[in-house]
Amino acid sequence: MNFRDEWVQCTVCDRQFVYTVEQQRSVHATGQTEEPVHVCRACGRGEEETAPERQMQLDPETGHWVGSVKWFDLDKGYGFIDRGDGTDVFFHRSGVVGHPSEFVDGQQVTYTIEETDRGLQAIEVRTFEG
Repeated sequence: MNFRDEWVQCTVCDRQFVYTVEQQRSVHATGQTEEPVHVCRACGRGEEETAPERQMQLDPETGHWVGSVKWFDLDKGYGFIDRGDGTDVFFHRSGVVGHPSEFVDGQQVTYTIEETDRGLQAIEVRTFEG
C-alpha cells in the first residue's frame, strides 16, 4: 500500500493538520478498513497543544515540510534530509525539483513524504529561503 502525507481536518476542532504516512501505516496495520476519524494531537490528548522542543515544520504557503539537507552525494544522486524532529528521510535526485547541484549540506528545503516499497522517501524536494 502506498501512503502519502495529506491534509485533513480535525473532526473535533476543525483545525487542519497533516495526516502523516506514519499515522496511515499505523491505522492500516490494525486492519481498519473504513476511513479513520481524524483528530489532531491537541484534541486527541484533550489539552492545549504544546510544541515539543524539536518538531517538524510546515511551510504555510505550500503546505510542504521544511527541513535541511543532512548530506547529499551528487555523484551517487541521493542523500538525507533532517526533518527537524531528530529523524531523517531519504531523498533521491529523481525527487528533486530543480538542479541537484543546488543541494548542499545545511541547505533548507521543502518536501513531501511518500511511502515507497523501500520505505519513506522525500519527493518534490525544493530549495527553500525561509
